[in-house]
Amino acid sequence: MTSPAVQHVLDRAESLGKAAQWEEAIAVLSSGLNEFERVDDSARDPDGEDRIELLFALSRCYFAQNRQDDARQYAQRILELDEGHVRATLQLGWCALAEGDLEENASWFRRALELGFEDWKLRSQLGLFDLVANRISEAEEHFTRAIELGCPDTSAVCNMAYLLSRGGRNDEAMTILGPMLKALPEDVPTLEIAANTLNYAEGPSADAVFEMHRRFGDAVEKLHPVDPAPFENDRTRDRRLRIGYLSGDFRTHSVAYFLLPLVQQHNRESIEVVLYSLAKGDHVTERFREEADLWRDCAALKDDALAEQIREDKIDVLVELSGLFQGHRMSMLARRAAPVQVTYCGYANTTGLTQVDYRMVDSVTDPPGAEKLVREQLVRLDPCFLTFSLLPTPSDASEAEEKPPCKRRRGPGRPITFGSFNNISKISPSAINAWCEILRRVPRSDLLIKAGALADEKVRKELAYEFTGRGIAQPRVRMMSATKTITDHLRLYEEVDIALDTFPYHGTTTTCEALSQGVPVITLTGDRHAARVGTSLLSAIGREEWVADSWSEYIDKACGLAEDPLRLDRIHDTLAGHFFESTLSQPAPLARRIEAAYRQMWYRWCDEGGNT
Repeated sequence: MTSPAVQHVLDRAESLGKAAQWEEAIAVLSSGLNEFERVDDSARDPDGEDRIELLFALSRCYFAQNRQDDARQYAQRILELDEGHVRATLQLGWCALAEGDLEENASWFRRALELGFEDWKLRSQLGLFDLVANRISEAEEHFTRAIELGCPDTSAVCNMAYLLSRGGRNDEAMTILGPMLKALPEDVPTLEIAANTLNYAEGPSADAVFEMHRRFGDAVEKLHPVDPAPFENDRTRDRRLRIGYLSGDFRTHSVAYFLLPLVQQHNRESIEVVLYSLAKGDHVTERFREEADLWRDCAALKDDALAEQIREDKIDVLVELSGLFQGHRMSMLARRAAPVQVTYCGYANTTGLTQVDYRMVDSVTDPPGAEKLVREQLVRLDPCFLTFSLLPTPSDASEAEEKPPCKRRRGPGRPITFGSFNNISKISPSAINAWCEILRRVPRSDLLIKAGALADEKVRKELAYEFTGRGIAQPRVRMMSATKTITDHLRLYEEVDIALDTFPYHGTTTTCEALSQGVPVITLTGDRHAARVGTSLLSAIGREEWVADSWSEYIDKACGLAEDPLRLDRIHDTLAGHFFESTLSQPAPLARRIEAAYRQMWYRWCDEGGNT
């Protein structure tokens, strides 16, 4: 039991903390702790409880200030006194999470479970970690337990819906979200997951998907009104602009394939590039760091602190790259952290926010009339809004400079392998119907599906049943999960003759990867951005003949290629070279178009009086 004297110190510090007087609270606690440090006072504190409580209170104060190293230091000191101390174990887990280290976070939280502690927060976080690691069944157990433990808000159900969507069960996800959407029509987490899930579902109309995003944006902006403080940016129209890119994906991630070549090609005489990183990095992160004029590690910063940093940096145009995906900072954007705010590349839909001014697309992904499906003003970067390059591999890896070969099986009568390396969430029932029809019409063929979620046995069985239930024997559908390296992943395209794009949500990175490895891609054009990206990519390399306008045409085009092996071999021999010579692999022209767009956005802000 804590002694009265120490309890008085703790109460004082807590009172100061409630008033956000953290330095004063730390001073009070440090003074109290010094009483134990000056002399061996084991008789006064035989079980060490007083010392532990002071150490824990100090750790919490430092954590509240986002000083994770200090918070970690005091929690570690507690474990030196009591290795089974649950609160210190949890504290180390929260410190790791705040620093973006999900693996260490999970390690500490699993240790807390071993010590006999559990609550809904811990279970939810472990579920998210397992979900990211594609351990779908384990994640489902954690989320179910979080709900059983009485999660007081919507987070556990939202996490379960997210899990269902990741496993391709989008209709089920919307079913469990339905009651909450009615009961809590302005709940931001519920609206976020619903909007995200609807991107993958094939039933809802484009208008319905937009409406969910609009509801999300309105709810966020209602909770986080615009900061009225004026911006102190120099309003000189033609000066060098400061462009900030905000993302958790400056690492080995799909966004990096498109952003790294753009950052590398930016004209530093006209713009300065500031990168705000929201996650733990890897070897690709180092490449981004090298290319940045200014690099900011911001994973531990809360919205207020991050917005303040962006304002202090006097960013003229802030470009967010996450949309509504996990780890986004929409609440900060709603408050407005920069004079001009833009969304680009990372998310296939509107943010739903009125405070995000522009969305950069092209005329194929967003033809005239698409304005009704976004809150932002569309900026069309024709002929294509993306540029692509393969990511660097680790310099210390044995395969660092190795180029995967593009040779395939030759000879008359060889079997045809179709392939899809997209996320399971993108594989709609209609896509499966089309793929099954293709396999029926091309008897000596099989289908290779590769996705991270297929590491989970339950997901594999569920997907296999979708094919066997449609009359396709299981041996004709091969399934693979994530590979260890990018090189191993790209080498798998050697086994694929024709890639089949998903719909209504197209692949982006996977389409570019396939084309870069000499594999043709068949896509089906739809009525919204997510269903037209594949069309834009194929148009950018001059392969419009692989774009279908109907379900039957999609099947015909895939079967037509499969039935013409000589033509297919010629494509395999020449496509990669054609791809790397195309508009899609020329980042400099796109960089100039984007820089011109930023300049026009800046002019408009200046012409409107530089209002917030």
